[in-house]
Amino acid sequence: MKRALLVVLVGCAALTTAGKAGEECEDNSILTDCGDELGCVESTCQCCMIDADCQTNRLSGRDDGDHYHKCSALSEPEDVEGLMCDKVCGHKDFFPVIKWDIVCLVLVVVITMISASAGIGGGGMIVPTLIFLGNFPTDRASPLSSVTITGGAIANYINYCMKKHPDFPRVKKPLIEYGVSLMIMPALLAGTSCGTLLDKVLPLWLITVLLFILLLALSIRTSLKARQAYVNERKAKKQVAEAKEKINKATEPDADEEEAAGGVPPKDQDPKEAPDATGYKQFPLIPLALTLAAWVTTALTALLKGGKGVDSLIPSIHCGNVGYWLVFFAFLIIMTVLTAAVRRHMLRTLAATGELAASKRKDDVIVLPTSPDTDNHPEKVGETDFPEATEDKEGEVADKAAEDTPKAAEDTPKAAEDTPAEAPKYEDLEVKWTRKNTILFPVICFFAGVGAGMLGIGGGMVVGPMLVELGLKPKVVAATSAYAVLVSASAASVQFTIMGLLYTDYSLMYLSCGFAATIIGQRLMDAVIKKLDLQSAIIIVIAGVTILATIALAYKSVVDLMMVIDKDMGFRELCH
Repeated sequence: MKRALLVVLVGCAALTTAGKAGEECEDNSILTDCGDELGCVESTCQCCMIDADCQTNRLSGRDDGDHYHKCSALSEPEDVEGLMCDKVCGHKDFFPVIKWDIVCLVLVVVITMISASAGIGGGGMIVPTLIFLGNFPTDRASPLSSVTITGGAIANYINYCMKKHPDFPRVKKPLIEYGVSLMIMPALLAGTSCGTLLDKVLPLWLITVLLFILLLALSIRTSLKARQAYVNERKAKKQVAEAKEKINKATEPDADEEEAAGGVPPKDQDPKEAPDATGYKQFPLIPLALTLAAWVTTALTALLKGGKGVDSLIPSIHCGNVGYWLVFFAFLIIMTVLTAAVRRHMLRTLAATGELAASKRKDDVIVLPTSPDTDNHPEKVGETDFPEATEDKEGEVADKAAEDTPKAAEDTPKAAEDTPAEAPKYEDLEVKWTRKNTILFPVICFFAGVGAGMLGIGGGMVVGPMLVELGLKPKVVAATSAYAVLVSASAASVQFTIMGLLYTDYSLMYLSCGFAATIIGQRLMDAVIKKLDLQSAIIIVIAGVTILATIALAYKSVVDLMMVIDKDMGFRELCH
């Protein structure tokens, strides 16, 4: 075991030995050839001397005099990939603003507005936009995307945190599914820590290709879900309209019947029969406290590791040494233990309340609908699951039920002793947990966190479709996904800041725009849903944004591969 750990640590330390100094370069591909800080001087990667050594345009054929990169003087010489430089290349400051800054910012605002309406950050579209129009290198576009998503996630949480579940008071929960979130948060945060590290190590072209593969799979899956949700909703509306028409033709209901048909108890109804909303908590203390503890642990780990932006809290720890990797792996172990503890507690609680489902089907990971079957399968309205209970045998079934009633009454006391006191009905279950999906769900969300840290996608483009797969209602999907995005994106942003991968002026601007754009996007989506009476619009938006991101990344992947096909395609230096 000790030997295996030593091999891992040595292998991790080996990632710090790569460099590009002295390699050949071209003016139209400086970032790819020389990295972020070296310039192209006489066709060789060297310390820059003037702005022209750093200037390159990513969009082919665009040479309008607007340049994004400059050669900046350092307060003291630094070791840059093996060279002692007193000047390094870097992205321009936000001010003075050039026209492409405005175009990029406006497009990011539009993307954020559309994505925020569905509870996702939209990082899959924001990252390509920052690369193409903002001319940011991929490993710097991802951190800026995380900051933008964090601003939007803050606005999303403010909007959703005070709302109740769509089926309240039958389902006594807030709109955000904190229970589901607690199962995935430790794994999601562990993933962001790994992702931020990989963002500095993996080749830029590989990061882009991985993001493309991820979005391609999600776009296909979510598009199918969106189509299914839309068709089911249309069928349900049609059947409701037909049922109302038959009732109107048969008789004109009185006032009390109208109230009952609309779901409101008649005035003379016994108050005891009305839904009970006692025991409801808008902010469950334990899930929130554990999530906060996991987030603080993530930030503290980043501070202990240190980086280019902030030195480690422990002077003996610096990037790439044994102490650095020990802190990193200790954090992963803590998050794994926390996930296991939460899962164990949840399984015990669900077993005690009768909510733990047995794994009887091969596809038991796909969670059944959260509401009665007629919500997602309106074509079954009026049908029965028992073929013998047809119209020809209704009388026979009723007579048999009457005969069995005394016997059932006699067995009731014994059944009450063997059954939990308040075992909920199946249709009241929001999520049907099994022992299998309580393992699979956090594992998948770990990789969502890796994507959040490495690819700047916030995690919502993975968590959102997964919540749809779990069968949660569209509004619950949007709210819970937004909450998960807030935790993962903010944690990634803190780590990027410590690692020195964020531009302060751009970060503040995009954080503010992300917040404002999300508020506007929420208002627009609420208006669309109200006007069209189309709850599935949320899932349709998720699918649309994912498809557009996939198309953009397909083009970006081809461009990056063409630029490096005959050059160094290996790992980059972690610490420089």
